[in-house]
Amino acid sequence: MDNDYKNLINNLSWDMPEFIQKDAIKRLLQIPEEEVPILTRISEKKCWENAAIVLKEIGYPRNKLALPGLIEWLQDMNWPGATTAADTLRKIDIKIIVPYIEEALLKASKEEDYIWITNIKELVINKMMLSESDFSRKEVYELLSLEE
Repeated sequence: MDNDYKNLINNLSWDMPEFIQKDAIKRLLQIPEEEVPILTRISEKKCWENAAIVLKEIGYPRNKLALPGLIEWLQDMNWPGATTAADTLRKIDIKIIVPYIEEALLKASKEEDYIWITNIKELVINKMMLSESDFSRKEVYELLSLEE
């Protein structure tokens, strides 16, 4: 990762003065498309909310490479940025987002991460109003009914 991006990402921290956070957000909006996924791989939770804001502002299709990371953010809706990630995902065309959701559901099922499945279900059914017919594979859609 480019040192400039590393510094900007560190400036997303909620510990930084607000003007520094806002400047980092503004500058990261110009990040090259191929670098966008780094915003979902930040180890410092105190930077996550602002990283999610950048990804939301960048929008689709520039944030396409970050979609798997945004869905992983749904593993815990208490994580900083999780609600923003869900809002970002909700605004993406169904035909584009469903394959990513299907992959995440398969991964969550394999990992027996029922909380993640529940959070995806909340997004998919309650927020996006998707149905079985929106999915390419019925068995993947059925994962939404798994209980711990």
